[in-house]
Amino acid sequence: MYRQNYLDGDGYNTGVMRPMEDVGAPKWDITLTLLFSWIVVYLCMLKGIKTSGKVVYFTATFPYVVIIILLIYGATLDGAKEGVKFYLTPNFTKLGTPEIWVDAAGQIFFSLSVGMGGLMTYASYNQFNNNILRDTLIVSLGNCFTSILAGFPIFAILGFMAKQIGKEVPDVVTSGSALAFIAYPEVVSKMPAPPFWSIIFFFMLITLGLDSQFAGIEVMITTVVDSKPKLGNYKPVISGVICLVMFIITLNMTCDAGIYWEELINYYSGWSLVLIGFAEVLVYGWAYGAERILDNVEEMLGWKFNRFGWWYFRILWKVITPLLLLAIVIFNFIDTSDLSYGSYVLPKWGQAIGWIVALIPIILIPVYSVLVIIYDKMCYPNTGESLFQRIGRLTQPSEKWMSSQERYGEKSPAITNHAVRKDLEGEDNVAYTQSNAKITMLSF
Repeated sequence: MYRQNYLDGDGYNTGVMRPMEDVGAPKWDITLTLLFSWIVVYLCMLKGIKTSGKVVYFTATFPYVVIIILLIYGATLDGAKEGVKFYLTPNFTKLGTPEIWVDAAGQIFFSLSVGMGGLMTYASYNQFNNNILRDTLIVSLGNCFTSILAGFPIFAILGFMAKQIGKEVPDVVTSGSALAFIAYPEVVSKMPAPPFWSIIFFFMLITLGLDSQFAGIEVMITTVVDSKPKLGNYKPVISGVICLVMFIITLNMTCDAGIYWEELINYYSGWSLVLIGFAEVLVYGWAYGAERILDNVEEMLGWKFNRFGWWYFRILWKVITPLLLLAIVIFNFIDTSDLSYGSYVLPKWGQAIGWIVALIPIILIPVYSVLVIIYDKMCYPNTGESLFQRIGRLTQPSEKWMSSQERYGEKSPAITNHAVRKDLEGEDNVAYTQSNAKITMLSF
């Protein structure tokens, strides 16, 4: 029945999407495109950071070239002024909407790879005395600047689109995948030389997607290799297995109803990131301790924070950031509504799957904690500790932790650091990430 309604004589989609429960079979053209994309990712990740680090010089800079081109061209379009005016005019009433704060947090988390491990993974390849404070400011401010800059050509084009169809700018503004794959192609079709602009725009999307995949795949590769350093020589195999598994997992998105699954994962994974970020900041601020983190940063930088900087980061990590993230989660739970795509509201069972996707990464944290406590109890049954004393001990840094400078005899800055231990006995809780230029230690 659905084949007759949804496919034409050549087997292509007629433009009518199936309901979510009727996924359909993978479409061969989209499936081959997906396969090709993962092959490109694999080739770029063949030897981990050694290959992706070279490719990213192009994939990270090319989008800026396209944004500047689109900005210059968009400024010449009829209606661009109205679009940019709408973009720059704040609507303060939106600040009272919890959804806006969740979307903003999700945007920052996704664009900076916060909660995904990408920042920490790439940072682990730096030299020990790399200026992490400077790099953090550059990445954070550069990310915000890029987002603001990219808004100008987008809204200039949306203003042009509104002028063409005789509507107000707010009536044509959309978000998510619909902006990239529905609204913008419609605008391109009205431009001079539409094939050229289509190639430029979608090639930019490909480079952005590659950058995102590099970070995600590198996190998994580094996790495996750091856990089992002997597997470091098998990075091509590890990369291939990860890419193959990811290709299989995303096959359902190549079906007729695949867009619903894409929107489902995209929306609820944002929840996961905010919750993971909340858990991380609690661990960093309270379990490991903001004071220890500041000690570690001072050791790497080679100088001490002044009193203002010391208290600023302590209050930020221990109080302000946890409370903000907690408020965002609570308010959005109160004001949450069923996810929809256009006029189609995803079914209840689909929403349930979305919540499962959002909660699984969070549930793993207490599950793993319980397993660690049980394992410690089995290994050390006669310590005489209560449950809370055992938890307190397990949430403290290992006494066998030390910086790579001390372990390998490198020259250290003359800073007293109470977080750095000098017990050289034992190697547990320690893994090493190796490259041609350095060896970086990670402590679990």
